[in-house]
Amino acid sequence: MTRWAGRPSALRAPGAWEPAVVFAAACVVFALHGTHGALSRDFGVFLYGGEQLTRGAPSYVGIFNSVGPLSDAVPGVAILVGRSLGLDPVLAPRLLFLALSAGCCAALYVLTRRVFDSSAAGFLAAALLAGAATFTRLSSDGPREKTLMLLCLLLALIWLLEQRWFLAGAATALATLTWQPGFAVAAAGFIGAVALLTNRRPRALGQFVLGGAVPSLAAVVAFAATGALGRALDGFIVIDAVYTRQPSLLTNPIGTVGFVWQGYSWTVLPFVLGLVLLPMLLLDAWRRRAEHDGWRPLGVMVAAEIGAVGWLLVAINGAADLFDVLPFGALGAAGAVVRLAGPLPRRGFVALLGACTLAAVAVATSYAVLSRSDALVGQRLAVDSVMDVLPRGDGFLSVNAPDAMFLAGRTNPTPWQVFNGSEDRFINAHYPGGLAGYARWVARIRPGVVVVGGADPERWLQGVLGADYTDLGRFGNWQWYASTTLSRAEQSRLRAAVALGYEQLRRTDHGGLYGPQVFSAAGPS
Repeated sequence: MTRWAGRPSALRAPGAWEPAVVFAAACVVFALHGTHGALSRDFGVFLYGGEQLTRGAPSYVGIFNSVGPLSDAVPGVAILVGRSLGLDPVLAPRLLFLALSAGCCAALYVLTRRVFDSSAAGFLAAALLAGAATFTRLSSDGPREKTLMLLCLLLALIWLLEQRWFLAGAATALATLTWQPGFAVAAAGFIGAVALLTNRRPRALGQFVLGGAVPSLAAVVAFAATGALGRALDGFIVIDAVYTRQPSLLTNPIGTVGFVWQGYSWTVLPFVLGLVLLPMLLLDAWRRRAEHDGWRPLGVMVAAEIGAVGWLLVAINGAADLFDVLPFGALGAAGAVVRLAGPLPRRGFVALLGACTLAAVAVATSYAVLSRSDALVGQRLAVDSVMDVLPRGDGFLSVNAPDAMFLAGRTNPTPWQVFNGSEDRFINAHYPGGLAGYARWVARIRPGVVVVGGADPERWLQGVLGADYTDLGRFGNWQWYASTTLSRAEQSRLRAAVALGYEQLRRTDHGGLYGPQVFSAAGPS
């Protein structure tokens, strides 16, 4: 019977077949979700940035954003490789991120096995992660940077437990270069590891820092070589440190609970329970430390959990921001089940753990199938209907709609496509004339079509749109405008194209992702 032995010296590395089985099973579950889910603005940022990278524009130059450079570099590599294989530029990154999501499940299995010396706990933890609703959806609907961050973070935690400080530092840097909050979690885990697992702390610190320096310096050199280091520092550090004002669990508890529940529904409950149980398991192991020293790896995990939860108290903007706490919730839940089942006879132990794991797999599979959507098909047809009647020479501008720009296969005339509180403040401080100056620039170049993402046009742009553009209508999350310099015939063709796009998207939105409120307001003007 597999039990929680809790003796690091007795930990056996899991056989290669066990993580491989987890990886293969997760791939099957995530594949059932399909790869035709709708593109959102955030997905569009990473896909558009990745495609621009394949055309020679470095991260932050092709499109300016405020997360790590790997967020669009990795999709860019997938697009480049997929192009050589004849794969679609959406499909190739989504297949890669599906594999990365399955890799997260396999890595969590390894981590849990090492913490609890229990393959049963590992299988259950991996199944729980696969069934977390937002994680399941983003596995093949992305790409989303937090998936890659989570994989790097899990590898860092595994290597911390194995005292492979250099590799842990490198993985920490890669997680940070993908999504900056990953650093807080891994750094907290490192502090716990050097406090509990080794007496050679200066050496551990040196190797950890050296490991982190290698990818970090490589990124600096790459940006410097392309002349984009200043822009990269603005996007990676300056905008977050100076211009970002984010809600948090402390400042916006009701709103946070609302979007977490919307993103995960009841699948979040095992993780919330697990976050509470993980420190309790540590206390239980500490009381039994005379029998074994299994409390030490648990202590490292609790230290990392403190870093993850602490970050949520500082900033959380959406359901995917929970990715760096999900492993600890899964660890706590799986470890608690194994601990409670320990006194059972072998048959009862296996039955209970097997039933829990199968239930978690069933939840993951059900959600993957039931949330499947083909909205991307309609989005493609809808954007194509507009692009087919817009001559390339007339210009095309995106405002909060990089997803539409990516599907159109066009290049935005500026890197400024995402407009929110932090980026608006950054532009006001760094662009000549701020947002008002940018609006004057739009009025001066007068692109033939402007597509605006979100519910309403940005306030700073409304004057230009009202004076120089005609409203063509809306489909999905995009509002379309045509320049009044176009002939009436051209405007009519574009209006008809938007109407066709509306119908194309409505017919293919089988998953109901947009909902009747969008389509009721989306009819062509």
